[in-house]
Amino acid sequence: MNSILARTILVALIVASQPFVYGQSNSKNQLIMEIIKVTDVIPQAKTAVNSMLNSYSKKYPAIPASTWTDLKNHIDYDRYQKSIYVVYNRDLNEKELGELLKQYQHSSTPAKVILSEKLKADLYAAGNEFGRSIGALIKSKIGQ
Repeated sequence: MNSILARTILVALIVASQPFVYGQSNSKNQLIMEIIKVTDVIPQAKTAVNSMLNSYSKKYPAIPASTWTDLKNHIDYDRYQKSIYVVYNRDLNEKELGELLKQYQHSSTPAKVILSEKLKADLYAAGNEFGRSIGALIKSKIGQ
């Protein structure tokens, strides 16, 4: 009986904490998730990771192809997306997020969208940390 009660409480806490994990307001959450989608955060990350893995596979041709495939399957893109989410949530308010989303949606060249230096630096740091974690995962899997 205690086990069922403990599970029920745990599930309730997880569900109740979702707004705090992903932001305070549902509309702010939606804006951030739309920015992440419009800016192709995950597809770009996958392209970068695939490029990194291709470089390593050429550098270490004795490592079996199955190792590289296994590595691709162990990349935690959700963790990276959450780190990007945290940056936008921390650095911008809802109005700024809405304005940024409009810029992305109406720009034929998203690279020209104007970001604050702090936001650029924080997004870069999140990407850099993701890259370091991928490098560490690769080195641990191939024994280097």
